[in-house]
Amino acid sequence: MGAVIESWAAASRTIQLTSQIPTHLLHKGRGMLHEVKDQEGMFAATGAHVAHVPKTEGIPAEIHRLFHNLRAGRAVPQVLEIPIDKQYGRAKLEIGEPLP
Repeated sequence: MGAVIESWAAASRTIQLTSQIPTHLLHKGRGMLHEVKDQEGMFAATGAHVAHVPKTEGIPAEIHRLFHNLRAGRAVPQVLEIPIDKQYGRAKLEIGEPLP
């Protein structure tokens, strides 16, 4: 959180990849290790643009979009939240060309 707040205050162009508990346990409040109530909202409150990847296949496109966001307008930190099960997921995908 400190790095994201500092990035926003300094208008630094940063991307933070952050993990999240497994998808099937999100928003259940079961006290999972590393569970943070409304992690996405917490990062958004810092002024960051926050994205969540619900499927492994969506990771490359979201990363491209975050890099595109970095080049547009004020330098706002970009945070990509990826649930641990999606980090270890397997998918056929293409990285593709960067967005203009």
